[in-house]
Amino acid sequence: MRLRDGLPVTIHDEELAADGEAVYSPCEGVWAARIDWSLVRPWDAEPATAVGADAGPAAGS
Repeated sequence: MRLRDGLPVTIHDEELAADGEAVYSPCEGVWAARIDWSLVRPWDAEPATAVGADAGPAAGS
């Protein structure tokens, strides 16, 4: 998977999970997630999945 602005993502901290979208900050050179705080839920409610990600900026970003 390659990150791109607006890509739907689910992030977690092993206690909570949240849905949002990937956003790249060229000023800081990092990817972040714009979180929909209304969709935060316990992480243990998530199905187990394994996905790798290429954390570099997508072409044209």
